[in-house]
Amino acid sequence: MRGLVNVDNIPKQVYPSTSSQAPAGIPRLWKSTPILPTRHLFKTIVNIGVGRTNQVVPVHLELLCSVSPVFEATFNRESGFRESNTSYCTLPETRVEVFQYFVQWLYTRSLEHEDLVGPKPAYSRLIRMYVLGDVLGATMLKNAVIDKMVEVVNQTLACPIPADTELLYENTMETAKLRILILDVFENRNIISLIKTHEGNW
Repeated sequence: MRGLVNVDNIPKQVYPSTSSQAPAGIPRLWKSTPILPTRHLFKTIVNIGVGRTNQVVPVHLELLCSVSPVFEATFNRESGFRESNTSYCTLPETRVEVFQYFVQWLYTRSLEHEDLVGPKPAYSRLIRMYVLGDVLGATMLKNAVIDKMVEVVNQTLACPIPADTELLYENTMETAKLRILILDVFENRNIISLIKTHEGNW
């Protein structure tokens, strides 16, 4: 199955979550994601044209701005941007399904979607979510993605495949926390033997 490499007969390393539910003594990388959004964030609808076809996805403006300084600046009427008057902006480089996952998280603060964390989790989708968080300056989203990745790593013996690591490294900065997590996974999952038995540039 694309997106997964199963590694057997090796010990599982348990990684600390960023969640506030982490056991005492387990370090957190940052503060936990806030609780569900409140009703004052559901006032104004804006339309986001996503992907090369500009598929329109309606979202509450206040909710977008609460997690993304990029959207906050884009739709600020004092910015002078056209989008602030049309209530419409585009994300041509973002895949529609990835933005839809983002919208689900935006309203529910959950990444419990079967396409993201089903029986065979797709690391590439979580990585694209992290990249979108980078684009939007949405730190809470990036933290949520890492929380979910930690959960998946602790529950399975699945490792990202070469295409996943390439996607991550081509679209994130050297200091990206997701890079740090993946490198730690590789180190603790005996990646050297993995490289020898699987094709691709790791």
